[in-house]
Amino acid sequence: KISQLETESQGPVIGFSARVPICFFEDTATLLNNFEQIISNKGNQFNPATGEFTAPLDGLYATSLSVKPRAIGILDFSIVKLPSTSSCCNPSLCEEFTVDKIFISEDDRNMSVFVTVDLKVGEKLSVIYKSRDVVTYVPCNIVFTCFRI
Repeated sequence: KISQLETESQGPVIGFSARVPICFFEDTATLLNNFEQIISNKGNQFNPATGEFTAPLDGLYATSLSVKPRAIGILDFSIVKLPSTSSCCNPSLCEEFTVDKIFISEDDRNMSVFVTVDLKVGEKLSVIYKSRDVVTYVPCNIVFTCFRI
């Protein structure tokens, strides 16, 4: 009976995992929206064209971001939580919504962050990157993942 109650209370499986294989960094703050490889998208709540995950249900969501660049430079990645009424059309103004950050210097080869986020219906999660260097086109591996728990 306990396993039956656990199954009933969990609700539907919701979550995604997406990967960016090649990055184009420039001296700006930009919403990361070129997730070309969707590993999974249960519930179809992740939009790879915008890079936004929209929560269909209230609850806790396990979120991770892993970055493995092959570049020389300084990169700054943020996971941002946006209200249901807005999108982050100007990422430099989204600092107040930052959930967690990854800062990569020239000596770092990979970085990861894991955070649990309390989302309400319609709230969104996205990744913003900032580069403090000149335009760079580099192979890299960025994986953004979020699942309702």
